[in-house]
Parts: sequence; C-alpha cells; structure tokens
Amino acid sequence: MSDDQLQDRLNNGIYGTPKIKAAEQKKFLGTFRERVQATLTFEELKDPQNLQALKLEMAAHPKYILLVSGNVPQTSLQELLVLGKEQGIETRFTATSGQIYQPDDLAVVFASKNEALHQDIVDITALHPHTSNLTNEEYAQKKKSFWQKLFS
Repeated sequence: MSDDQLQDRLNNGIYGTPKIKAAEQKKFLGTFRERVQATLTFEELKDPQNLQALKLEMAAHPKYILLVSGNVPQTSLQELLVLGKEQGIETRFTATSGQIYQPDDLAVVFASKNEALHQDIVDITALHPHTSNLTNEEYAQKKKSFWQKLFS
C-alpha cells in the first residue's frame, strides 16, 4: 500500500468518509439541490398562501418527501405535520442543535427521495405567485404540458 493510500485510509478512519457536496446538503436540509421540487424559507413560512401552494405541490407529487428544519416554530410545525398527514406525505426532521437561523434560511424542503428533478426554480413564491384561490383541479389543469392540453 502506498503512503497516499495509507494516509487516505487513516483519514477515513479518523474523520469518517467524506461527504459529497456537504455544504449543499446542509443548505437543503440533507438532500441534494437537483432533487428539490419546492422550498420555503422561515420568512415565507409565516404566509398562509405559501402553505396553500405547498399543499398543491404535495397533491401533485404524493411520492415526494417533506424535510423540515428543527428550528421551525411550534405553530408552523403543527401546520406542516397536519398538512403532510392529510396529503399522505412522508415527513422528516433535521436536527439543528444550537444553530442560529436567518429569516432567509430554508425551513421546509419538498423533494424527491432519490430521483433528480433538475428544477430551475424551487422557491415556492416563484413557483406559485398567485395560488391562494386555486383548487387542486385548477392547479392540475394549469400544470398540464402543451401536448397534454393539445390532445385532451
């Protein structure tokens, strides 16, 4: 075994296996950016219209997972738990002990479990600028692709 391989082996034993894109995973609550469908910051979490938009995303993608920061206030946490349970969405929490969060940090990430989505826009306010009055059927009609609209 060469010295480089030996040193790598020792470093893995001492510090653990290095993570791929650790900063990205920390920002997106433990998942990769390419798996993310929608995100809410702590500031956006206070707006009920954003929760309605998240509900529409959950209805459209029932197999995805909801990742919630451990710093989410109790009242918002209760609303997210009820929303996830109503839609049948698996919910996971990230433990962030002692970390101070900023209002623009991510509080909620709605993502695929293991499939890359490659969404350009993941901010819930950009995805749903005026969704407070849409029903699930209206949202599904709005989300149809050009070809689905053409042949339906």
